[in-house]
Amino acid sequence: MSAIDHLYRIVGPRSVAKPRAFSAAVLFVQDYGILAASMQDRPFVPISKVVLRGMPHEVRAAFRGCWEQELNEGVEEDSVCVSLSEVITALRQ
Repeated sequence: MSAIDHLYRIVGPRSVAKPRAFSAAVLFVQDYGILAASMQDRPFVPISKVVLRGMPHEVRAAFRGCWEQELNEGVEEDSVCVSLSEVITALRQ
């Protein structure tokens, strides 16, 4: 999901069984962030995060008019959101 200053890669529970697809999706978010800044005249490269569980408040706020029922069902108090750079570092180790 792309909000003007943030990119969110929402990971489903099945991503554990598909490590290559997960890695490709994470690298895509990194590339998309760079392209978004140049192609869409954004003032900076958006902050990228990977949502591992739940639906963080900032995602719900950015997309409050879309998929309201699905977003409300996915809200968890203990959502896990990790910066893209941390995920890429972990994948390289």
